[in-house]
Amino acid sequence: MPARTRYSTATPGPTTARTISTAATLPDYQPPAFALNPDAQRAIADLLRKHNSKKLEADIHTAQEQLTNTGAELHDKLHEHETRLATRRGKQSQSSPSDEFAAFEQQVNEMRSKVESMATRMEKEMRALIDCGVSARAMQDGVAAAEADAKANASTQASTQHTQTQRRTRRRDGEAEDDDEDDDAEDDRPHWDPTDPAGASQRPPVDVFDKHVQNTKDRFQAMSLYNRYAENEAYINFKQVLFDAQNPNANEDGQAPDASQWFAEGGVPPPGTRQDIDNAESDDDIAIVSGQISIKCPLTLKEFEDPLSSKKCKHTFEAAAIHEMIANSTMRPKAVQCPVPGCSAVLEKNDLHQNKLLIRRIRRVQKAKRLREEAGDDSGDEMPNGTQSRGHVIDDDDDDIIGDDDDDDDDSRSARPQVKPEPKATGSTSQHPAPKAPGGTQVIDLGESDEEDVDMEG
Repeated sequence: MPARTRYSTATPGPTTARTISTAATLPDYQPPAFALNPDAQRAIADLLRKHNSKKLEADIHTAQEQLTNTGAELHDKLHEHETRLATRRGKQSQSSPSDEFAAFEQQVNEMRSKVESMATRMEKEMRALIDCGVSARAMQDGVAAAEADAKANASTQASTQHTQTQRRTRRRDGEAEDDDEDDDAEDDRPHWDPTDPAGASQRPPVDVFDKHVQNTKDRFQAMSLYNRYAENEAYINFKQVLFDAQNPNANEDGQAPDASQWFAEGGVPPPGTRQDIDNAESDDDIAIVSGQISIKCPLTLKEFEDPLSSKKCKHTFEAAAIHEMIANSTMRPKAVQCPVPGCSAVLEKNDLHQNKLLIRRIRRVQKAKRLREEAGDDSGDEMPNGTQSRGHVIDDDDDDIIGDDDDDDDDSRSARPQVKPEPKATGSTSQHPAPKAPGGTQVIDLGESDEEDVDMEG
């Protein structure tokens, strides 16, 4: 009986697969000797269609927003702890502070150090994300440059080959017997042979790609920090929001330092830039006049829930209301004139955006107003047993570690911003436009009247 050949059906284990993968090494790269044919040119073009950088750019944008929001939340939490620490310090004896107070003070100091360190790291990461976006666009442009170079070389070499083929045909057919001198001159010219690798002049597409990416990187690195980041929208938003979170007690019209002060090198833009113009209009970024900020939409006359600001005129509206106005417009493309009296800006849907800094300040004013109203209600309403009800105080979760005295609520209320109660709009006040501010200050009206503005100066 003949012997049977047994074949193993077992799948190779991880070690075997790793050995096979290691053995199958790729050969060294060999650049093309001749011009790429149309199929190869289309293959390069397909790289842009199949592997575009839109998803990467979206991920970078998401990461930038997360960095900005996280940095602001960290500083907000730190401010809450510092406020509580200041309140407790006033109650402690200077000679012998309690152990609980000393432990809480150490906790706040450690938190401050960590937040400052993380803020520095976040700014470095924000710059790295901007660099990553520049690299992504450079790679995409590099592929396009390689495709264009391949087409240009193919066209040039095809034309050269066609011309030299015609010359050889004329000599072979004897059409130039009387032009021996011209033939001798032509014989001295180098002839391009499509089968001779030494005669090729095609640049490898990978070299074109690498050169384009490297040149873009070199130009970007040669720029000052100001020119790299100061005009980037995500970086500007990051700096403004963090400044607002780091300085919560500043006036509501306080702005982040000028961009030229953001960098250690003190980068100054070259002559001819718009720095002077931008500085003159820096206060137009948010709708603030004399320390007052409106928290009501001029369309709905209700407090903002989802505010959207215009890029053209800096007015702010409730998202649903302004979107409905644009959708019902008869203009083509869909647009509507800014509904604020006296403003002639024409707004499309793409002209609206979320102003992160303005939203933070609106939320802060709304919170202060709500707490003020709660405190006012508590002071006037007595319980049946003669005691007063306590207001609802927004606090963090650290109270279970270090207990608060009952008097903390009264101290914290006294330290809160004094916000004027906002009266309801009446028919008479709603008919008059907001007055114009003196001294050339640009007024951006977010409400129906001055009575709807919340005073932040107190």
